[in-house]
Amino acid sequence: MGEEVQHRRKYKRVFYSVQDKMVGFFSCPSQGDKGIVANVMNMSVGGLHFTLKRDDNIKLKVGDHLILTKIVGNAPIQLVVNIETKIKWVLDHHLMKHIGYGCEFMDLPDIVKEQIVDFVDTEWVSSSLNNEAVQN
Repeated sequence: MGEEVQHRRKYKRVFYSVQDKMVGFFSCPSQGDKGIVANVMNMSVGGLHFTLKRDDNIKLKVGDHLILTKIVGNAPIQLVVNIETKIKWVLDHHLMKHIGYGCEFMDLPDIVKEQIVDFVDTEWVSSSLNNEAVQN
């Protein structure tokens, strides 16, 4: 992502690939609290972007509320559970194998905000250092 786009963003974020295995576990009250397991593609103090396989046949739409119950993966993040999120955008093209969802965190307690800010700052610096090492 270009530097100019990064500067337009409201919050600093950390990006992941599928190989990073950052997985979010959600419950969806509008679907009878059905459990959803999704690949987390990026995260900031404002929210996160996750993807679901098209053939998982999970139907979510803008405005749906999900509860993020936990995130696990290669990065060392330990969030307080049960964070309410709201879907703000959906990227769904019939040629893509995955559907992308952008979620906003709702009413984050200060302690959770601090955890996310600390995590993103640490991961962002680490990612920047790794990118510099690869470029040199």
